[in-house]
Amino acid sequence: MALVTAEDCRKSLDNRAVRLERLVKEGEALHAKGQLTLRNLDALRESALLDLYTSFELFLEDLFFAVLLGSSGISDSGGVVNFSDREQAEEILTGGNQYLIWLPFDKNGKGVLPLAKRLLKDGRPFTRIERHKDELDTLEELRIVRNAIAHRSSSARAALEPFVTHLRQRRRTAAGLLEQVRQGQSQYESYSATVRQIGVALASAEDALARKFLSPERPYAPKANAPTGRYRCTRCAKRHQIRAKTAALPACPVCRKGRAKGQPKVAQEWDRVYA
Repeated sequence: MALVTAEDCRKSLDNRAVRLERLVKEGEALHAKGQLTLRNLDALRESALLDLYTSFELFLEDLFFAVLLGSSGISDSGGVVNFSDREQAEEILTGGNQYLIWLPFDKNGKGVLPLAKRLLKDGRPFTRIERHKDELDTLEELRIVRNAIAHRSSSARAALEPFVTHLRQRRRTAAGLLEQVRQGQSQYESYSATVRQIGVALASAEDALARKFLSPERPYAPKANAPTGRYRCTRCAKRHQIRAKTAALPACPVCRKGRAKGQPKVAQEWDRVYA
């Protein structure tokens, strides 16, 4: 069996996402011509969203095993345990009669990120988006919309409610949300674009390249454990370096010293510096 690379995983996700976008566009064109009812167009959008979600899950799964088995092509990545092939790895990890959970990305100790932290070197490349709030928020929103379509339960509808309250009463549904257009892009297209960008970031061979496709990283608070690297105070630009694998960041000594007696503490955080 040919070894799967991270780029193979990315291309598979990208190709599937593009085909689904094209399918939705064709449905919208037919609806505009009166050849497809809104009800059927809604069903098409919902079906495409379910397929997109599943495609991203498969991407995470394939990328995880590519890294675990050492074929990904991503620098400084690999498994902490050796397996002869994917079949053996799956059998051992699942116990032969279970399945692995890939999404949500990280929630209550479940998802691909906790699994990667246990079995991959430094959790890479999945830790690349661990502190990128925009991407994580979109993935969580995508999960909520997917559940509203797949389960139709009262709890799934309640979770969706905050995202659709601004829509017309009859369009406060998953399909209505997917139809919504902002800045010339439908919400479905926005989800698809974000999934594809995350795919590029996770599959990039180098961390520096991955960061070009991600939103700004969430800063670190003092006393938070942070990985090896250089950090900069968000208030005064004081630099601090961590040489250990992980260590707690201090309060900025410049900001702490410069605060006049009796003045309230001013919030201070650390940005990680990559350049």
